[in-house]
Amino acid sequence: MNFDRLAAAASLSALAVMLCLSADVAAQGMGPGGGAGMGMGMGMGPGRMMLDPAALPGLKAKLGITPAQEPQWSAYAEGVANADDLRRQMQMQAREMPPAERIETRPDRQAAGGQVHEELNRRRADLAQVLTSEQRAILDRDAPPLPPPPKR
Repeated sequence: MNFDRLAAAASLSALAVMLCLSADVAAQGMGPGGGAGMGMGMGMGPGRMMLDPAALPGLKAKLGITPAQEPQWSAYAEGVANADDLRRQMQMQAREMPPAERIETRPDRQAAGGQVHEELNRRRADLAQVLTSEQRAILDRDAPPLPPPPKR
């Protein structure tokens, strides 16, 4: 009987720790698949919608990118892939850190993420400049600009 209570208490404790760790990672805007799930292949946590690189070929087809638009498209697609790589690296590093270090380094990770968002938004704006109004409507619906990083 005592063993059953002990096992139940241990299970609840483990669940509580897992929920706390998940909440900490999600609070950093880097939860698994995070976000409201809006749009095509989006993720990155609350208020952080980023296109999944796997969705790029479909978006390119929807947009009907022309040869003249290809340089801006390629720069944007490269930016999406780079941002996704950085997000994954930051997630992996954060998972390996003790909680105190994760909290201590959070501002630096947020600043780095903000710079990546700004660069991706610049590439997106460059792409939008060469698109037709119909193509821009698709881009705005399926790959909206990333919101600015939170103010410290």
